[in-house]
Amino acid sequence: MSREFGAADPAVEKPVDGPPTPKYVDGGYGWVILASCFVVTGLSMSFVKTFGIFFLDIQEYFDTLAFKVSWITAITVAVFHVCCLGNGFAWVPSVSLVTQYFTERRPLANAIASCGECVFTFIFTPFYQWLVDQMSWRQAMMIIAGIQLNLCVCGALMRPYQAQKKCQNATSPSAATSGNDLCSTSAKRKKNLAHFFDLPLLKQPKFICMIFFGFFSVAGFFAPAIYLIPHAQNIGIEDFQAALLMAYWSAGDLIGRLGCGWLANLRLMKSIRLTTIMVTILSIALSLFPVAKSYTLLVIFSCVSGFFFGTMLALIVTLLTDVMGVDKLDNALGLIMFFRAIGCLLGPPLAGFLVDITGDYGIGFYVAGGGLFIAASFLVLADYFLNQEQKCSQNTVKQMEKLISERQPQEDVEKEQLGNIQTERDPMNEVSET
Repeated sequence: MSREFGAADPAVEKPVDGPPTPKYVDGGYGWVILASCFVVTGLSMSFVKTFGIFFLDIQEYFDTLAFKVSWITAITVAVFHVCCLGNGFAWVPSVSLVTQYFTERRPLANAIASCGECVFTFIFTPFYQWLVDQMSWRQAMMIIAGIQLNLCVCGALMRPYQAQKKCQNATSPSAATSGNDLCSTSAKRKKNLAHFFDLPLLKQPKFICMIFFGFFSVAGFFAPAIYLIPHAQNIGIEDFQAALLMAYWSAGDLIGRLGCGWLANLRLMKSIRLTTIMVTILSIALSLFPVAKSYTLLVIFSCVSGFFFGTMLALIVTLLTDVMGVDKLDNALGLIMFFRAIGCLLGPPLAGFLVDITGDYGIGFYVAGGGLFIAASFLVLADYFLNQEQKCSQNTVKQMEKLISERQPQEDVEKEQLGNIQTERDPMNEVSET
Protein backbone atom coordinates (compact mmCIF):
# COMPACT_ATOMS: atom_id res chain seq x y z
CA MET A 1 0.00 0.00 0.00
CA SER A 2 2.82 2.37 0.86
CA ARG A 3 4.49 1.73 -2.46
CA GLU A 4 1.25 2.32 -4.32
CA PHE A 5 0.67 5.54 -2.39
CA GLY A 6 4.19 6.67 -3.13
CA ALA A 7 3.77 5.90 -6.80
CA ALA A 8 0.56 7.87 -6.92
CA ASP A 9 2.07 10.87 -5.19
CA PRO A 10 2.27 13.62 -7.90
CA ALA A 11 4.94 15.54 -5.99
CA VAL A 12 7.47 12.75 -6.48
CA GLU A 13 8.69 12.38 -10.04
CA LYS A 14 11.84 10.90 -11.45
CA PRO A 15 14.02 13.37 -13.28
CA VAL A 16 14.66 12.78 -16.91
CA ASP A 17 18.07 11.29 -17.53
CA GLY A 18 20.42 13.62 -19.30
CA PRO A 19 24.08 14.56 -19.53
CA PRO A 20 25.43 16.17 -16.34
CA THR A 21 25.85 19.88 -16.64
CA PRO A 22 28.33 21.98 -14.64
CA LYS A 23 27.12 24.41 -12.03
CA TYR A 24 28.83 27.81 -12.09
CA VAL A 25 27.94 29.86 -9.03
CA ASP A 26 30.74 32.08 -7.70
CA GLY A 27 33.29 29.29 -7.73
CA GLY A 28 34.05 25.97 -9.32
CA TYR A 29 35.50 26.49 -12.78
CA GLY A 30 35.02 30.21 -12.28
CA TRP A 31 38.28 30.28 -10.33
CA VAL A 32 40.08 28.94 -13.40
CA ILE A 33 38.49 31.73 -15.44
CA LEU A 34 39.57 34.24 -12.81
CA ALA A 35 43.16 32.95 -12.82
CA SER A 36 43.24 33.15 -16.62
CA CYS A 37 41.90 36.71 -16.54
CA PHE A 38 44.54 37.60 -13.94
CA VAL A 39 47.28 36.40 -16.31
CA VAL A 40 45.67 38.02 -19.36
CA THR A 41 45.43 41.39 -17.58
CA GLY A 42 49.01 41.10 -16.39
CA LEU A 43 50.47 40.18 -19.77
CA SER A 44 48.38 42.75 -21.66
CA MET A 45 48.97 45.82 -19.49
CA SER A 46 52.41 45.15 -18.03
CA PHE A 47 54.19 45.57 -21.37
CA VAL A 48 52.54 48.95 -21.93
CA LYS A 49 53.64 50.12 -18.48
CA THR A 50 57.20 48.85 -18.94
CA PHE A 51 57.70 50.34 -22.40
CA GLY A 52 59.92 53.01 -20.87
CA ILE A 53 62.69 50.41 -20.65
CA PHE A 54 62.97 50.42 -24.44
CA PHE A 55 62.32 54.13 -24.97
CA LEU A 56 65.92 55.38 -25.10
CA ASP A 57 67.16 52.33 -27.01
CA ILE A 58 64.51 52.74 -29.71
CA GLN A 59 65.14 56.48 -29.89
CA GLU A 60 68.88 55.92 -30.27
CA TYR A 61 68.56 53.02 -32.72
CA PHE A 62 66.29 54.90 -35.11
CA ASP A 63 67.91 58.28 -34.36
CA THR A 64 64.52 59.88 -33.95
CA LEU A 65 62.75 62.28 -31.63
CA ALA A 66 60.96 61.42 -28.40
CA PHE A 67 57.83 62.86 -30.00
CA LYS A 68 57.80 60.06 -32.59
CA VAL A 69 58.68 57.26 -30.16
CA SER A 70 55.84 58.28 -27.83
CA TRP A 71 53.35 57.61 -30.63
CA ILE A 72 53.96 53.85 -30.17
CA THR A 73 52.31 53.79 -26.76
CA ALA A 74 49.75 56.44 -27.72
CA ILE A 75 48.45 54.47 -30.70
CA THR A 76 48.49 51.16 -28.79
CA VAL A 77 46.39 52.50 -25.94
CA ALA A 78 44.04 54.50 -28.19
CA VAL A 79 43.25 51.49 -30.39
CA PHE A 80 42.69 49.43 -27.25
CA HIS A 81 40.16 51.98 -25.96
CA VAL A 82 38.22 52.57 -29.17
CA CYS A 83 38.23 49.30 -31.07
CA CYS A 84 39.33 46.78 -28.44
CA LEU A 85 41.95 45.53 -30.91
CA GLY A 86 45.38 44.16 -30.13
CA ASN A 87 45.47 43.16 -26.47
CA GLY A 88 41.79 44.02 -26.29
CA PHE A 89 41.00 40.79 -28.17
CA ALA A 90 42.20 38.90 -25.09
CA TRP A 91 41.33 41.34 -22.30
CA VAL A 92 37.70 42.14 -23.13
CA PRO A 93 36.41 38.51 -23.36
CA SER A 94 38.28 37.45 -20.22
CA VAL A 95 36.83 40.29 -18.14
CA SER A 96 33.38 39.56 -19.55
CA LEU A 97 33.63 35.89 -18.53
CA VAL A 98 34.60 36.82 -14.98
CA THR A 99 31.43 38.90 -14.64
CA GLN A 100 29.41 35.93 -15.93
CA TYR A 101 30.89 33.33 -13.59
CA PHE A 102 30.73 35.49 -10.46
CA THR A 103 27.67 37.18 -9.01
CA GLU A 104 27.90 37.64 -5.25
CA ARG A 105 31.71 37.76 -5.30
CA ARG A 106 31.90 39.85 -8.46
CA PRO A 107 33.57 42.94 -6.86
CA LEU A 108 36.22 40.72 -5.27
CA ALA A 109 36.75 38.81 -8.51
CA ASN A 110 37.16 42.01 -10.55
CA ALA A 111 39.59 43.41 -7.99
CA ILE A 112 41.72 40.27 -8.10
CA ALA A 113 41.70 40.25 -11.90
CA SER A 114 42.79 43.91 -12.09
CA CYS A 115 45.67 43.26 -9.70
CA GLY A 116 47.32 41.13 -12.38
CA GLU A 117 48.52 44.36 -13.99
CA CYS A 118 50.36 45.40 -10.81
CA VAL A 119 51.84 41.99 -10.02
CA PHE A 120 53.13 41.32 -13.53
CA THR A 121 54.55 44.83 -13.87
CA PHE A 122 56.37 44.38 -10.56
CA ILE A 123 57.87 41.06 -11.75
CA PHE A 124 58.55 41.80 -15.41
CA THR A 125 60.08 45.28 -15.11
CA PRO A 126 63.44 44.13 -13.69
CA PHE A 127 63.29 41.00 -15.84
CA TYR A 128 62.85 42.96 -19.06
CA GLN A 129 65.68 45.29 -18.07
CA TRP A 130 67.90 42.26 -17.40
CA LEU A 131 67.08 40.95 -20.87
CA VAL A 132 68.01 44.29 -22.44
CA ASP A 133 71.30 44.32 -20.50
CA GLN A 134 72.16 40.77 -21.56
CA MET A 135 71.22 41.18 -25.21
CA SER A 136 69.89 43.83 -27.59
CA TRP A 137 66.45 45.32 -27.19
CA ARG A 138 65.32 43.58 -30.39
CA GLN A 139 66.25 40.13 -29.04
CA ALA A 140 64.53 41.00 -25.78
CA MET A 141 61.40 41.86 -27.75
CA MET A 142 61.45 38.40 -29.34
CA ILE A 143 61.57 36.73 -25.92
CA ILE A 144 58.77 38.97 -24.66
CA ALA A 145 56.71 38.00 -27.72
CA GLY A 146 57.19 34.36 -26.76
CA ILE A 147 56.01 35.10 -23.22
CA GLN A 148 52.94 36.81 -24.66
CA LEU A 149 52.01 33.51 -26.35
CA ASN A 150 50.77 32.39 -22.93
CA LEU A 151 47.69 34.40 -23.79
CA CYS A 152 46.79 31.48 -26.06
CA VAL A 153 47.03 29.10 -23.09
CA CYS A 154 44.68 31.33 -21.11
CA GLY A 155 42.32 31.47 -24.08
CA ALA A 156 42.28 27.66 -24.27
CA LEU A 157 41.16 27.54 -20.63
CA MET A 158 38.25 29.90 -21.25
CA ARG A 159 34.82 28.30 -21.48
CA PRO A 160 31.53 30.04 -22.21
CA TYR A 161 29.24 30.25 -19.23
CA GLN A 162 26.36 27.76 -19.35
CA ALA A 163 23.54 27.89 -16.85
CA GLN A 164 22.68 24.65 -15.07
CA LYS A 165 19.91 22.76 -16.85
CA LYS A 166 16.76 21.83 -14.92
CA CYS A 167 15.19 18.38 -14.80
CA GLN A 168 11.69 17.86 -16.13
CA ASN A 169 9.92 17.46 -12.77
CA ALA A 170 7.94 19.63 -10.40
CA THR A 171 10.52 22.40 -10.82
CA SER A 172 9.96 22.72 -14.58
CA PRO A 173 7.91 25.95 -14.25
CA SER A 174 10.87 27.65 -12.60
CA ALA A 175 13.08 26.37 -15.39
CA ALA A 176 10.74 27.92 -17.91
CA THR A 177 10.82 31.14 -15.93
CA SER A 178 14.61 31.14 -15.93
CA GLY A 179 14.55 30.60 -19.69
CA ASN A 180 12.32 33.63 -20.10
CA ASP A 181 14.69 35.61 -17.90
CA LEU A 182 17.60 34.58 -20.11
CA CYS A 183 15.69 35.69 -23.21
CA SER A 184 14.84 39.02 -21.62
CA THR A 185 18.46 39.46 -20.54
CA SER A 186 19.63 38.76 -24.11
CA ALA A 187 17.16 41.32 -25.44
CA LYS A 188 18.39 43.88 -22.93
CA ARG A 189 22.01 43.28 -23.98
CA LYS A 190 21.12 43.80 -27.63
CA LYS A 191 19.33 47.00 -26.70
CA ASN A 192 22.35 48.22 -24.76
CA LEU A 193 24.61 47.50 -27.70
CA ALA A 194 22.27 49.40 -30.00
CA HIS A 195 22.40 52.39 -27.67
CA PHE A 196 26.05 52.04 -26.69
CA PHE A 197 26.67 55.65 -27.63
CA ASP A 198 23.79 57.37 -25.87
CA LEU A 199 24.18 60.85 -27.35
CA PRO A 200 21.43 62.47 -25.20
CA LEU A 201 23.84 62.06 -22.28
CA LEU A 202 25.86 64.88 -23.81
CA LYS A 203 23.08 67.28 -22.78
CA GLN A 204 23.77 66.66 -19.09
CA PRO A 205 26.33 69.07 -17.56
CA LYS A 206 27.56 66.50 -15.04
CA PHE A 207 28.34 64.04 -17.84
CA ILE A 208 30.17 66.69 -19.83
CA CYS A 209 32.36 67.23 -16.75
CA MET A 210 33.01 63.49 -16.54
CA ILE A 211 34.06 63.43 -20.20
CA PHE A 212 36.61 66.21 -19.62
CA PHE A 213 37.78 64.41 -16.49
CA GLY A 214 38.44 61.27 -18.53
CA PHE A 215 40.12 63.27 -21.30
CA PHE A 216 42.61 65.12 -19.08
CA SER A 217 43.23 62.29 -16.61
CA VAL A 218 44.67 60.10 -19.37
CA ALA A 219 47.86 62.15 -19.22
CA GLY A 220 48.38 60.89 -15.68
CA PHE A 221 47.77 57.30 -16.73
CA PHE A 222 50.49 56.74 -19.30
CA ALA A 223 52.97 59.63 -19.25
CA PRO A 224 54.69 58.35 -16.08
CA ALA A 225 54.83 54.81 -17.48
CA ILE A 226 56.58 56.14 -20.59
CA TYR A 227 58.94 58.72 -19.09
CA LEU A 228 59.71 57.41 -15.58
CA ILE A 229 62.58 55.12 -16.59
CA PRO A 230 64.04 57.47 -19.27
CA HIS A 231 63.97 60.34 -16.76
CA ALA A 232 65.90 58.30 -14.19
CA GLN A 233 68.42 57.15 -16.81
CA ASN A 234 68.83 60.71 -18.06
CA ILE A 235 69.85 62.02 -14.61
CA GLY A 236 72.50 59.31 -14.21
CA ILE A 237 70.70 56.42 -12.51
CA GLU A 238 71.88 52.95 -13.52
CA ASP A 239 69.61 51.20 -16.00
CA PHE A 240 68.63 48.31 -13.73
CA GLN A 241 67.95 50.59 -10.76
CA ALA A 242 65.92 52.88 -13.01
CA ALA A 243 63.80 49.91 -14.09
CA LEU A 244 63.17 49.01 -10.45
CA LEU A 245 61.40 52.35 -10.01
CA MET A 246 58.53 51.01 -12.11
CA ALA A 247 58.42 47.95 -9.85
CA TYR A 248 58.15 50.20 -6.78
CA TRP A 249 55.41 52.14 -8.56
CA SER A 250 53.49 48.90 -9.19
CA ALA A 251 53.80 47.83 -5.54
CA GLY A 252 52.31 51.14 -4.43
CA ASP A 253 49.64 50.78 -7.12
CA LEU A 254 48.58 47.37 -5.76
CA ILE A 255 48.33 48.64 -2.17
CA GLY A 256 46.41 51.71 -3.32
CA ARG A 257 43.83 49.70 -5.27
CA LEU A 258 43.11 47.28 -2.45
CA GLY A 259 43.23 49.89 0.31
CA CYS A 260 41.08 52.48 -1.42
CA GLY A 261 38.58 49.83 -2.48
CA TRP A 262 38.14 48.92 1.18
CA LEU A 263 37.95 52.61 2.15
CA ALA A 264 35.32 53.36 -0.49
CA ASN A 265 33.11 50.55 0.85
CA LEU A 266 32.96 52.31 4.23
CA ARG A 267 31.07 55.19 2.56
CA LEU A 268 32.68 57.79 4.81
CA MET A 269 32.26 60.40 2.06
CA LYS A 270 30.91 60.66 -1.46
CA SER A 271 32.99 58.80 -4.01
CA ILE A 272 33.30 61.88 -6.23
CA ARG A 273 34.85 63.89 -3.39
CA LEU A 274 37.17 61.06 -2.38
CA THR A 275 38.30 60.74 -5.99
CA THR A 276 38.88 64.50 -6.20
CA ILE A 277 41.15 64.36 -3.16
CA MET A 278 43.14 61.41 -4.50
CA VAL A 279 43.53 62.91 -7.99
CA THR A 280 44.66 66.25 -6.56
CA ILE A 281 47.30 64.61 -4.36
CA LEU A 282 48.50 62.54 -7.32
CA SER A 283 48.78 65.65 -9.51
CA ILE A 284 50.93 67.35 -6.86
CA ALA A 285 53.15 64.29 -6.42
CA LEU A 286 53.73 63.97 -10.18
CA SER A 287 54.47 67.69 -10.52
CA LEU A 288 57.13 67.41 -7.81
CA PHE A 289 58.64 64.25 -9.30
CA PRO A 290 61.32 66.00 -11.41
CA VAL A 291 62.59 67.74 -8.26
CA ALA A 292 63.89 64.39 -6.96
CA LYS A 293 67.49 63.95 -8.06
CA SER A 294 68.68 61.18 -5.72
CA TYR A 295 67.67 57.56 -6.07
CA THR A 296 66.15 57.47 -2.58
CA LEU A 297 63.81 60.35 -3.39
CA LEU A 298 62.89 58.75 -6.71
CA VAL A 299 61.90 55.54 -4.88
CA ILE A 300 59.78 57.51 -2.39
CA PHE A 301 58.03 59.49 -5.12
CA SER A 302 57.46 56.29 -7.13
CA CYS A 303 55.79 54.53 -4.19
CA VAL A 304 53.67 57.56 -3.28
CA SER A 305 52.62 58.29 -6.87
CA GLY A 306 51.89 54.62 -7.53
CA PHE A 307 49.74 54.43 -4.39
CA PHE A 308 47.53 57.37 -5.35
CA PHE A 309 47.47 56.17 -8.95
CA GLY A 310 46.00 52.90 -7.68
CA THR A 311 43.41 54.69 -5.55
CA MET A 312 42.24 56.65 -8.59
CA LEU A 313 41.79 53.50 -10.67
CA ALA A 314 39.95 51.77 -7.84
CA LEU A 315 37.37 54.57 -7.66
CA ILE A 316 36.65 55.33 -11.31
CA VAL A 317 33.88 52.79 -11.95
CA THR A 318 32.27 53.50 -8.57
CA LEU A 319 32.50 57.22 -9.27
CA LEU A 320 30.81 56.94 -12.66
CA THR A 321 28.10 54.70 -11.21
CA ASP A 322 27.29 57.20 -8.47
CA VAL A 323 27.21 60.13 -10.88
CA MET A 324 25.31 58.61 -13.81
CA GLY A 325 23.44 55.73 -12.17
CA VAL A 326 23.55 52.01 -12.87
CA ASP A 327 21.14 52.20 -15.82
CA LYS A 328 23.35 54.65 -17.74
CA LEU A 329 26.69 53.13 -16.73
CA ASP A 330 27.33 51.14 -19.94
CA ASN A 331 26.35 54.01 -22.22
CA ALA A 332 28.40 56.50 -20.22
CA LEU A 333 31.44 54.23 -20.29
CA GLY A 334 31.17 53.89 -24.06
CA LEU A 335 31.30 57.64 -24.64
CA ILE A 336 33.97 58.26 -22.02
CA MET A 337 36.20 55.53 -23.50
CA PHE A 338 35.90 57.23 -26.88
CA PHE A 339 37.07 60.60 -25.52
CA ARG A 340 39.75 58.91 -23.42
CA ALA A 341 41.12 57.42 -26.62
CA ILE A 342 41.50 60.93 -28.04
CA GLY A 343 43.36 61.92 -24.88
CA CYS A 344 45.61 58.88 -25.27
CA LEU A 345 46.53 60.02 -28.77
CA LEU A 346 47.34 63.57 -27.69
CA GLY A 347 48.87 63.25 -24.21
CA PRO A 348 52.08 61.20 -24.70
CA PRO A 349 53.04 62.88 -28.02
CA LEU A 350 52.56 66.32 -26.45
CA ALA A 351 54.88 65.35 -23.62
CA GLY A 352 57.37 63.96 -26.16
CA PHE A 353 57.26 67.20 -28.14
CA LEU A 354 58.09 69.19 -25.00
CA VAL A 355 60.88 66.73 -24.16
CA ASP A 356 62.46 67.35 -27.56
CA ILE A 357 62.31 71.11 -27.01
CA THR A 358 63.65 71.16 -23.44
CA GLY A 359 65.83 68.05 -23.48
CA ASP A 360 64.39 67.07 -20.08
CA TYR A 361 62.33 63.90 -19.70
CA GLY A 362 60.95 65.23 -16.44
CA ILE A 363 58.68 67.51 -18.47
CA GLY A 364 56.42 64.48 -18.98
CA PHE A 365 55.58 64.55 -15.27
CA TYR A 366 54.62 68.21 -15.47
CA VAL A 367 52.23 67.35 -18.30
CA ALA A 368 50.79 64.47 -16.27
CA GLY A 369 50.44 66.56 -13.11
CA GLY A 370 48.86 69.47 -14.96
CA GLY A 371 46.41 67.22 -16.78
CA LEU A 372 45.33 65.55 -13.53
CA PHE A 373 44.90 68.91 -11.79
CA ILE A 374 42.59 70.09 -14.59
CA ALA A 375 40.74 66.75 -14.37
CA ALA A 376 40.22 67.27 -10.62
CA SER A 377 38.71 70.70 -11.29
CA PHE A 378 36.12 69.09 -13.57
CA LEU A 379 35.28 66.65 -10.77
CA VAL A 380 34.53 69.66 -8.55
CA LEU A 381 32.19 71.01 -11.23
CA ALA A 382 30.53 67.60 -11.61
CA ASP A 383 29.96 67.50 -7.85
CA TYR A 384 28.37 70.96 -8.03
CA PHE A 385 25.99 69.96 -10.85
CA LEU A 386 25.17 66.71 -9.05
CA ASN A 387 24.25 68.62 -5.88
CA GLN A 388 22.11 71.03 -7.88
CA GLU A 389 20.31 68.11 -9.51
CA GLN A 390 19.68 66.49 -6.13
CA LYS A 391 18.39 69.75 -4.66
CA CYS A 392 16.09 70.22 -7.64
CA SER A 393 14.68 66.72 -7.23
CA GLN A 394 14.23 67.26 -3.49
CA ASN A 395 12.38 70.52 -4.12
CA THR A 396 10.16 68.76 -6.62
CA VAL A 397 9.32 66.08 -4.07
CA LYS A 398 8.56 68.72 -1.42
CA GLN A 399 6.28 70.61 -3.81
CA MET A 400 4.43 67.41 -4.64
CA GLU A 401 4.03 66.59 -0.96
CA LYS A 402 2.79 70.12 -0.27
CA LEU A 403 0.32 69.92 -3.15
CA ILE A 404 -0.97 66.59 -1.89
CA SER A 405 -1.31 67.92 1.65
CA GLU A 406 -3.25 70.94 0.38
CA ARG A 407 -5.58 68.82 -1.73
CA GLN A 408 -6.22 66.33 1.06
CA PRO A 409 -8.52 68.62 3.17
CA GLN A 410 -10.48 69.58 0.06
CA GLU A 411 -10.99 65.94 -0.81
CA ASP A 412 -12.10 65.21 2.77
CA VAL A 413 -14.64 68.06 2.60
CA GLU A 414 -15.92 66.83 -0.75
CA LYS A 415 -16.27 63.30 0.61
CA GLU A 416 -18.13 64.59 3.66
CA GLN A 417 -20.50 66.64 1.52
CA LEU A 418 -21.11 63.70 -0.76
CA GLY A 419 -21.85 61.53 2.27
CA ASN A 420 -24.38 64.05 3.59
CA ILE A 421 -26.15 64.20 0.25
CA GLN A 422 -26.39 60.43 0.07
CA THR A 423 -27.73 60.35 3.64
CA GLU A 424 -30.45 62.87 2.83
CA ARG A 425 -31.49 60.86 -0.23
CA ASP A 426 -31.48 57.51 1.58
CA PRO A 427 -35.04 56.01 1.31
CA MET A 428 -34.64 54.31 4.67
CA ASN A 429 -34.38 57.74 6.31
CA GLU A 430 -37.65 58.80 4.61
CA VAL A 431 -39.44 55.67 5.87
CA SER A 432 -38.18 56.22 9.40
CA GLU A 433 -39.38 59.84 9.31
CA THR A 434 -42.89 58.79 8.20
